[in-house]
Amino acid sequence: MRKTICQSGKQFSRQAPDVAQNQILVNKALEILAVTRRPLSILELGWFVALAVADGTVRSVDRLSQLVDAPRVIFLIQPFVAHVDFTNLRKRQVKLIHQPPKEFTVGLPTLNPPSCCPASQSRRISTSAASLPETVKIQSREFLGFLEAHIAAICIRYLLLQEIDQNTLFSDESVVLQELPQDPDPFSDGYEPDDSNLDMHCSWEAWEQDMTHYDPAERGFGELFAYASCHWMEHFSAVHVSTEALSLRLADIELLCHARSARLHNWIAQNSRPDCAMQARFIFDSTLYDPLSITCLYGSESMLLHMLEHSDLDGDAFLPDSVLRAAEQILQWGELTRLNLLWESRHGHQLRNLQFFRLVLDGWSRFSYDKKREGWNVVFSLLDDVELCEAMKDEQWGSKLLSKAVSVGCVPVIRRLFAAAHC
Repeated sequence: MRKTICQSGKQFSRQAPDVAQNQILVNKALEILAVTRRPLSILELGWFVALAVADGTVRSVDRLSQLVDAPRVIFLIQPFVAHVDFTNLRKRQVKLIHQPPKEFTVGLPTLNPPSCCPASQSRRISTSAASLPETVKIQSREFLGFLEAHIAAICIRYLLLQEIDQNTLFSDESVVLQELPQDPDPFSDGYEPDDSNLDMHCSWEAWEQDMTHYDPAERGFGELFAYASCHWMEHFSAVHVSTEALSLRLADIELLCHARSARLHNWIAQNSRPDCAMQARFIFDSTLYDPLSITCLYGSESMLLHMLEHSDLDGDAFLPDSVLRAAEQILQWGELTRLNLLWESRHGHQLRNLQFFRLVLDGWSRFSYDKKREGWNVVFSLLDDVELCEAMKDEQWGSKLLSKAVSVGCVPVIRRLFAAAHC
């Protein structure tokens, strides 16, 4: 392993000899490629690196486009990536060629601490080269955590550029028209869609091959919009370090997910269309989401706790009854144990009511799969809360909840309600 490390290090030095700017570009490009969720196009990587090294004055897609030098970036990292087809700058093809370069970038923080690491953490990581065999795995996980946070921050910074909140990816009317059947006369008498060649096991790419596609760059969103919109939440969810070490700012998350904003609508519309086909792969209604619900579903627990403690949930960025709306999203799509984090926060009183537990019962009864999800015992145990029992008695809604539980056949809730009544 040490031999392959040295070879990668020498290769790196040959590619960027004594040129500080080139070293920075190579560093950034390898850091990005080490954690991206899919191969990037040449243009995507160029835009990614340009934003990673740009200063805080870059606030628009137009300004960023003037700093992109994709050919230079791809030339510098050629020894580390698979064969690249230069005739198609938008083909998703740029990826690390084999494991040693990735080890050089991710597995060896002792040799090359990332720029995204805090200074104290970087110094601590860099002092243990002598004990590499014993510590490399732990350090790699820490290093990877910083990289994930750093890449998430770059994606968020991109989505905060001015045009993302000013332009419209496409109108609602255009989406409706494109999602109508493409066969001739679909509304004529006796019309039947031709599904003789339907393959239920084909890939999304094959399924969407003959669909109408669009280019976000042509609509003013730049070359990195598709990746940032579709994958920032994956990087966001992969960060499992303390909030003090995150390079993600709470204010940026709130701005990115500002309720009912054009920015939120645009990136959510793109998120459900990863390959830019007009027809969405899944329903993702932007009007139902705000910073809290997005963080509940996709953020780390540390970021969720940080938001619950420090954000103004009554502010414009959040939906009315934000905690209840976030709980509803968790009940449908999220980890049920996260309801406990909402319950125990300073906003938990917003869930101690009949409306919340009706949502719980609706969620539990929706499908047989939902009844088997892990975490229902944690949710049902909320009924044991002393403050809740007092509220149930004072506001006299226990009988209504019992009636609802009986109607859906939720035995765990029925038992707890009888036990509470007995006490």
